[in-house]
Amino acid sequence: MKRIIASLLLVATAGFAFGQALPKSADQIAKEKALSKQVVEATLASIKAVGLEETIKLVNAKDARFLKGDVYAVINGYDGSMPANAGNPKLAGMKFSLDLKDAKGNPMRMIEIAKANPQGGEFEYWFSHPTLGKVLKKWCWIKEIPGGAGYVSVGIYLEN
Repeated sequence: MKRIIASLLLVATAGFAFGQALPKSADQIAKEKALSKQVVEATLASIKAVGLEETIKLVNAKDARFLKGDVYAVINGYDGSMPANAGNPKLAGMKFSLDLKDAKGNPMRMIEIAKANPQGGEFEYWFSHPTLGKVLKKWCWIKEIPGGAGYVSVGIYLEN
């Protein structure tokens, strides 16, 4: 049994070391999706409690409520601005094109999804993985900030 476990660990480690994307289990994806929704709700609760500007500071400071491993909050404005990104605060303050496309040229309709789904919405898109250097499919949960100031999103890779 120890040999089997060691062999599986070796294969998994080798795959990661050589830049191979490994599939996630359905259970792992379900857990990450649920955690993503929790992080979005925690971000919205913070906005309600302390305001948008203070929450932006907390998200960019990588407050644990908004950063759970690879699951992290991003706050976006409807003007293409990204004032907060818990996973990569260096992106905070950047402004992106409103007709942004994913890595395969598909339109990323986050604004439309946020405005059309007051209870939250989801979509999938293709994005370059920062450590594997490969384009992988991501799933994203989006919810509008009350009052229409923008939206909060969390994206997860569907592969490791």
